[in-house]
Amino acid sequence: PPPAGFTYHGGAFDGTVRTLRIERSEVAENTANDVTGSDATRSGGLHLGNPSIDRQGPSGRMTVKIIDSTISGNASSATSGAMALVGNVAAELLNTTVANNVAGDPTRTGGITASIGDTYPVSGVFSRRPSLTLISTILAYNNGTGGDFAASLRGNLPSFGITASGSLVQTPCPAPNCYLTF
Repeated sequence: PPPAGFTYHGGAFDGTVRTLRIERSEVAENTANDVTGSDATRSGGLHLGNPSIDRQGPSGRMTVKIIDSTISGNASSATSGAMALVGNVAAELLNTTVANNVAGDPTRTGGITASIGDTYPVSGVFSRRPSLTLISTILAYNNGTGGDFAASLRGNLPSFGITASGSLVQTPCPAPNCYLTF
């Protein structure tokens, strides 16, 4: 568990940065547990969020590139085993494998989740939607009834599209909530 008074959401990385590049790396065997029992958003591997009010325009977008890497064996007691994208985040996975991650709650996804939420500080305005692009990437064999990819469909995120090229997505969330564009 985290030290008293400290809350974290990602087992390996939890944060907001202008740009993040992970190359030729392995994000494996990390865990994020919700010790409060409130089922707060957690991701076993990477928790990438950009909900700040002043970062909702195109120039404030968080850009994430994960290249020639593996995200595997991560676990979360709540939302996502591998990775969560929250708010104004543009994620691109190139030649990367996301597999064998676990979400402890059986209704959640073991793979990647995408969602929006209130901006921070809370203003009653939703943050911009994240985006996900997969190029020569495997997103498969993640444990959880949510499949390998799921989107939190609330507010102004009625559906979510994944752009994929030369990739395998074994179990995306069902249409019309999610769709793949090849």
